[in-house]
Amino acid sequence: MQDINYDSKLLEIHKLGRGFIFNDFSGRAPSGREYNILHNASCSWILKCNTNVHKLFFEDEIEAIEWLSTNRVSNWKLCGTCKPSLSLIYSNPPIKPSPSLETKGLLKS
Repeated sequence: MQDINYDSKLLEIHKLGRGFIFNDFSGRAPSGREYNILHNASCSWILKCNTNVHKLFFEDEIEAIEWLSTNRVSNWKLCGTCKPSLSLIYSNPPIKPSPSLETKGLLKS
């Protein structure tokens, strides 16, 4: 995960078209579900965004889901335009967290 602090970096990621960009508009506030939106990096909405609103870049869906499920729980949604393909959200059995989270003591057994 990377913070995106500059509009030029946001556009660079969009041009590459790989990964996911999370518009972290309102953090954990109740309105988060409306405004905290996960986009494909190639989404056309990214061209209308700027870094005045906190943005995060995730290289892959596992990284995105792990961070969102820990830090935003249900206060986010998928972009209705680009409809990011996060097959792991719907996987059965549920996602097993990465070993790196366990070794950092972020998960409790």
